[in-house]
Amino acid sequence: GDHGTSACDRAGIEVVPGQVRALLSGGPDPLLGYVARVRPIGNESVVKPGVVVALRDTARGARHALVPTNHTSGKVREGFREAFESVAPHLDASLMELACEGSACTVYVTGYGSGAAVAQLAALGMAAGGGTI
Repeated sequence: GDHGTSACDRAGIEVVPGQVRALLSGGPDPLLGYVARVRPIGNESVVKPGVVVALRDTARGARHALVPTNHTSGKVREGFREAFESVAPHLDASLMELACEGSACTVYVTGYGSGAAVAQLAALGMAAGGGTI
């Protein structure tokens, strides 16, 4: 099986050394996720050079009222929108630092738990801004 190999190895990508940024807030649980520049390894990778955004499960006790999103005509749980609004400025700054704005590079967005919902909002926002997601 895949024992002994990392998810990056299995995907045919590697993180570019020195090109990882932590997304931090000023709250009691400051780690929101990571942004990392990646590049393909070998000829088999289907991944283009770009940036991976990985967001963690942070919206504990989130409010459940449905509210409008900023990028679509749909609605989202209020807590997810609040979590996205708290991470967005840090994400934008990290993408700028890694020279990945607009369509300048491909962005791969993922998340775990509530971070998956926030990742979807981030991807919608970047796509609405002309990004390659």
